[in-house]
Amino acid sequence: QVAMRTTLYVFFLCFPLLGISQIDVKKVNYDATPAHKWEVGGHIGHLFTAGDISFKPGFGGGFHIRRAMDYIFSFRLDANYGVMQGERFNSDNQFTTNWFSSTFQGVISVNNLKWDEPNRRTNLYAYVGGGLNRFTVDHTANNGSPGRDIDRATSPILDIGVGFSIRLTEQMNIGVDHKFSSLFSRYADQIDGFENQGFRDMSNYTSIRLNFNI
Repeated sequence: QVAMRTTLYVFFLCFPLLGISQIDVKKVNYDATPAHKWEVGGHIGHLFTAGDISFKPGFGGGFHIRRAMDYIFSFRLDANYGVMQGERFNSDNQFTTNWFSSTFQGVISVNNLKWDEPNRRTNLYAYVGGGLNRFTVDHTANNGSPGRDIDRATSPILDIGVGFSIRLTEQMNIGVDHKFSSLFSRYADQIDGFENQGFRDMSNYTSIRLNFNI
């Protein structure tokens, strides 16, 4: 009886282990840190400023170079040129701003924080970066307002943005990106040629991006 109890005890102890051994364990076939990859791309979209004068539709374009460090973090060098416009008071106060900026950005792929699927078809990302900006304002004020022209003003600039892209092929993806840009100089509230003490103008750029992995 003692031998029988011992045999049953060993059987019930080992039975769960026998079941577990039959489970097909899914293997994860990727490295935690992949080889560094480069991406180049172009973009075009709507550039406008949220400031003292109501904006009219503007346009912008540019290009970028991005280097991935792993599945989550990457760095991007981005150049942006465009024209912003606006008017108020029955067209008595108008501006046209020519805008150029170049920034170095740190990018994080938010949905890659989950590690179980490295080769996702979609990429939701956010970024922050800084660089330099130069802009020129042609301002028309027919009612005596204090707006003024600005010629080639250069300032430090901060970019904060988010984006979403979809992989079309192994080498190409397309996406939508929006960024907010703010200047840090005495020109921070003069992107539209009109200064309102205490409130800075904010540049906005919504773009469509076509990107290629190399």
